[in-house]
Parts: sequence; C-alpha cells; structure tokens
Amino acid sequence: MMNLPVGQPGAKFELKAGFLEQNDMQIPVFEAKALKSVILYDQDKNLVAKENQVISVDGVNGDALRVGSMEEVKTNGNWPKNLSKEQ
Repeated sequence: MMNLPVGQPGAKFELKAGFLEQNDMQIPVFEAKALKSVILYDQDKNLVAKENQVISVDGVNGDALRVGSMEEVKTNGNWPKNLSKEQ
C-alpha cells in the first residue's frame, strides 16, 4: 500500500500522522503525499520544474500530490475537482 504504483521504481508514499489541537481537543490528522518529481522522474527535467510551480484551477498545485494535511483538519486532496468526477 505504501508503494507508488507509478513513477520511480521502488518509490513510496510519504506518510505522516499526528494530532492538532483545536478548541481544546486533540484531533487526529494525517497526510499522504508523493512528490511530482518522483512520479514524473523519467520526464524532461525542465517540464518537471515547470509542473512543480503550477498554480491553477485545472492543475495540481505545488510540488506534490497529497491528501490530508498536517497543518489543518481536512481529508481532501490537492487535485482539481474535474479530475475527481467519474467520466
């Protein structure tokens, strides 16, 4: 389950878990992410660098695909909503 199904051979998801304090409560949080540079390891380095800087409604913002957060209580991912719909 930790192994990335695509990208660099042998690559694994980066997994974190912990607690955030909110309203005097300890709330469990998690984050799972995979760096775009690991997923796109065999692509042109200039295109990967450009992809890491994406800030768009239609793109995956930032340098990684992620779900969850270690900074706020949420379980959604950072991919665009149009990629979440069944087509």
